[in-house]
Amino acid sequence: MKVAVVTDSACGMSHLNIKMDGLFMIPLQITDGENNYLEGENITNDQCYQMMFMGKHMKSSQPSYGRIQEMFTQLKEEYDHIYAIPLGKGLSNTLNTMELVAKEVDVPFTGMDCYSMANIELVCAVTARRLFDQGKSVEEVDQILKDMAEHSITLIMAEDLKLFAKNGRTTALAATIGGFLNIKPVLVITKKTEGRIDILEKLRTIHKAFHFIVEEFERFGVDESYEFCIGHAWSKENAELLESMIRERFPKNKLYVTDLICSGGVNAGLGCVATQAIRVPKI
Repeated sequence: MKVAVVTDSACGMSHLNIKMDGLFMIPLQITDGENNYLEGENITNDQCYQMMFMGKHMKSSQPSYGRIQEMFTQLKEEYDHIYAIPLGKGLSNTLNTMELVAKEVDVPFTGMDCYSMANIELVCAVTARRLFDQGKSVEEVDQILKDMAEHSITLIMAEDLKLFAKNGRTTALAATIGGFLNIKPVLVITKKTEGRIDILEKLRTIHKAFHFIVEEFERFGVDESYEFCIGHAWSKENAELLESMIRERFPKNKLYVTDLICSGGVNAGLGCVATQAIRVPKI
């Protein structure tokens, strides 16, 4: 059986210039209130962050129904099954929309909730493609990827909670209190939070927030089977500080630093640093 793997631009695939036969990406929509852009196609991370710096209120939304319909219709001609790994259900309705489109197009479909976005989503998608290329069945791949997603974690240090509140991600009161006290909130996304953003802790300094993040990885059970990714929105110096702290505590683990994809940055805000620990299977 020939299986197509489909993800969306929240995985950062286009930003990292990753291309694999049989792996397809659908762009999320980014808007500044006046203009709509397609992430990974006609807006870059820097362009998005520049608009935010100039005071534009940027927002992200799921891929258009028509764009998903167009891709699934084309894939049906060449593939027997579509295996989809978009950003998690707790962050977007993309997976639900894909399920509806698959029924309309009448193509066999399996969707996997990765409970997050960015590198967790990307590693799941790339792993799925490799496993299918090895001849694994949909059921076998689904079981492996669910284990990956359930044992991975996203932690975010935001400068404040104002954008989360403005975009309906947290309460306005929490954002106001955080800003008034100059608190650095640490946010978490896991299966336990059902893929939703939750406030895990509020600390007074960036250094304390990063220490907390490293300790939280230990509490979560991160070992040598995990790899790390740090994404930042115009906060390279802070990202490098967190990198050094993680490398000190987890010296044998793979880790890389990159720009945070703009569909994440428009909610977390400029200055945010997000890090993920992904349990990667041996394949």
